[in-house]
Amino acid sequence: MKRPAAFTCLRRTISSVTAAATSKIDIRRLRDAKPADQAVLLRRALASPTANNTSITSQQLLDSVATGSLPDLPVRTWLSIAEDPRVTVAVVCQQHSVTLRRLAMPVLTAQLRGDATFKPTWDALGGSEGIVKLLSQFSMTDLRLFIRSLRGTAFVGGQTRTERQQRMGELFMMLNDGNRNPDKRPLDVEYANLLPSCPPEMALAWTDQNSVHESVPLRWRELLADNQMVRKSVLKRVIRAHRTAIIEIDLRKSFSASENKVSWEKVRRSLTHSQGLRLKVFQLLAANNDFYRTHIGDIRDKVILPLARQYSRRRCDPKAASEFWSLLIEALKDCPALFDYNAIENQGICIHDSVPRHRRSLFEYVVRAWGHNLLPDAKLATYLEAFPKRESKHISVEVILKQVPRDKRYALLRLFFKHNRGYQLEIGPPSSRSGYMLRELKISIEVFLLLPRPEAINLFERLQDAHPGYGYSALEPWHYEQSELGNLFQLSTNNEDESLNPDGPALRGFLLRNISHSPIHCPVDPRHVRNHLRVTELSRRKSLSQQGRTAEVRAFWAIAACRLCIAMEDIDAYVNTLIWARRFNKDAMVLKSLYNYQELHIPPLLRLLSAMDAGHTTADIRENIQKANKVLMTLLETAAMTVDLPSFCRSDWESVYQLIPKVVELRLKNYQNMQVKMKWSDGQVFNVILQPTLDMMVAAESLILRPGNRRLGFQSPNGFPLFTKSSSTMEFTPLVVTFLDTLAYNRDSLWAGFRARLDAEASTLQVPWPKGLPVQCLWPEHHIIQAGDASYLQKRAQDVVFCDPQAALSPAPSSAKAHASIGVFVDDWSVALRIYLHGKNGDSNYETRLKTAWDYALYHLTGDRMSTEEAQRFWAQVFPYAASIAKVLDEDVLVVVTLISPNMNPMNYQEQQNGTLIQLITP
Repeated sequence: MKRPAAFTCLRRTISSVTAAATSKIDIRRLRDAKPADQAVLLRRALASPTANNTSITSQQLLDSVATGSLPDLPVRTWLSIAEDPRVTVAVVCQQHSVTLRRLAMPVLTAQLRGDATFKPTWDALGGSEGIVKLLSQFSMTDLRLFIRSLRGTAFVGGQTRTERQQRMGELFMMLNDGNRNPDKRPLDVEYANLLPSCPPEMALAWTDQNSVHESVPLRWRELLADNQMVRKSVLKRVIRAHRTAIIEIDLRKSFSASENKVSWEKVRRSLTHSQGLRLKVFQLLAANNDFYRTHIGDIRDKVILPLARQYSRRRCDPKAASEFWSLLIEALKDCPALFDYNAIENQGICIHDSVPRHRRSLFEYVVRAWGHNLLPDAKLATYLEAFPKRESKHISVEVILKQVPRDKRYALLRLFFKHNRGYQLEIGPPSSRSGYMLRELKISIEVFLLLPRPEAINLFERLQDAHPGYGYSALEPWHYEQSELGNLFQLSTNNEDESLNPDGPALRGFLLRNISHSPIHCPVDPRHVRNHLRVTELSRRKSLSQQGRTAEVRAFWAIAACRLCIAMEDIDAYVNTLIWARRFNKDAMVLKSLYNYQELHIPPLLRLLSAMDAGHTTADIRENIQKANKVLMTLLETAAMTVDLPSFCRSDWESVYQLIPKVVELRLKNYQNMQVKMKWSDGQVFNVILQPTLDMMVAAESLILRPGNRRLGFQSPNGFPLFTKSSSTMEFTPLVVTFLDTLAYNRDSLWAGFRARLDAEASTLQVPWPKGLPVQCLWPEHHIIQAGDASYLQKRAQDVVFCDPQAALSPAPSSAKAHASIGVFVDDWSVALRIYLHGKNGDSNYETRLKTAWDYALYHLTGDRMSTEEAQRFWAQVFPYAASIAKVLDEDVLVVVTLISPNMNPMNYQEQQNGTLIQLITP
């Protein structure tokens, strides 16, 4: 049933009355509440859906204060909660409480300073007329406070700075107009405090006692002339508020004078005040060509380059940046001296990445601004066209490409070649298929490495079409010192004529690597190209190496063959090439060049052998890791094949020995990324990555321990390296600890068998002599603390620390045969103790383990050879890393330790090193 309209109107009226009634605050409850509860009540009132609830609440609170039923504190809280200019103005304008008005003054100042709140606050005050009427009702103290609030806006920037200054100027003029200001009190000195917040031209005119400006009344000029203290105080504040504008006005007058005599020193001093003034100065300089041409070097270094650096950043003001770049390009047209060759060289354009960042060239700043969308294509083209042809050839294309994001580099390269007067060549869009236009172009290898792969592949193939033949004559060498790709695409020999020879086929194989798994559109058949490189090109290089008459030529082409395989990321071809290269095992010069650090420890090969980036399925990754392990074993087997040769030198194979621990370290550092990518469990990670790596390390050490490989120098407990020196940065996750603990068990079993084969009595050794490796050789020596979760290592350490006292105190075997069986395979008790103390198995903590080990050593491993005091002295020097010894050991022990070192802090444990006692840090 449809209700009548009168009923609906009556309902709305009742609802509005009810809402207005409910929006009122219970004044008695508000007065009796605590400050925190008062804030809660006021927030509820603010959140009321009633229209104008803020004004209603403010009026109710002010009326309550006027009648004395409410103190000032709730109103003060309401000011901070409401954050409404109307509330602040209402409190300032009320005539009942001076305290409330003065509390609202700082809030009013803050609202006048804000860009978003200035206009609402100014309108709430009634504009200039309303403020003038309000000030006429204030006492001198309140008037000074209010003018101080207005004066506080003088030093605020922001988008409303100009509007704020105009409004303050109107107010100042109205206050000094006797016909419009109802207040007849002599307040000129107080009104003068508003001048710093007025426009700079007006402030300067009113502070000049000789001013003849029509807006400055005569009484004001007389005031400044008679009261110099007032003039100096006002002038100081005006200069402080409008320093930049005053300097700009002064320079503008100097440049517009008929003499036009402006010194560079005056301009230079003006640049030290603010960065914002620098753009204003540049605008003035750009309009004065004579001064600009006279001081081109100073202007470029002190004005243009700092501005270019500022306005090439991503978060700069886009409006100011557009204005600056427009001015700069126009200035370059009028003054080509900016492109002076010596100036360009000093600024770093014709130098590569070795230029420090604080000396970046103007050209790089222009490119960087374009990369951040601060400069349109047309202006960049104009800048390039203004560049002299003689200097354009000296610009490093690689350096400027690095200044922009990768997805914009091809567009930049196209603009560069099209508008640069040294080239004026259109390379076409990324989808172009024609290479005829590139017939006169030569590009550095690094350009292809900087471009996105689709654009790089297309440009490379078009460049080859434009330069038919096999020579890859369109490629130029590159400077690879700072590149992570190393010298992969740079072939070099001792022959000076071939010292810089770009490797085009390797670059082609690198660009087409793994292309079958990528959505990139390729202008050629990648399988056909890769097959050509793998069969034809690789065979050609091997043939040239075999046919070489000198060691340099043979090494040159052998290295080229290996680099081609690495660039293509073809592990199978690399293994076959390494096996093929064994024909040079008797050629010492080739071996030194083929197996050095520069060829085996380059980042591309390390990434390939770590097998962390290749493969999209679990099976592919497992297969790639197996292939990488085969490469490592092939290299080590090649080294073992040369031990019987007269030319064998162990140092020639040092890079091969260090390659295995470096690859293992990379896998342990990066397996977590692969685990997240493939969503593997810990068990899958161990089976796919860590277990094959573990098997490879054991197989490598087994190969080294063969009887004929003694000359490799690793058949000793500390021989074969397990970790590099940089392994201290590796994170010891539970999987890594499990990997190392399993490796320790397998190595111990391997060495036990090796020692038994060398000497049958080694397998019959009794406690405390180990049958395999000593405990200190089973774990990286710099990571003893991380061995707490290693179950096998903890068991070994516990067996050493709590060994049989009778066996430990018995004399060492005296026979020479027993000495030979033991050799250097002796457990280090102090290392075993450190491993045991950091163990996390069981319920015992560090202090309990320390106490247990101390008691066992003192009462079981000492016997009757020493007195108790002597035993305490001895074991106090052996125990390392004792934490808070006073909490663990007895007081008698502290006395003994103090006798050893009188200057020692008895609360810390001491360890003897090099005959002296040093304080150790508590773990």
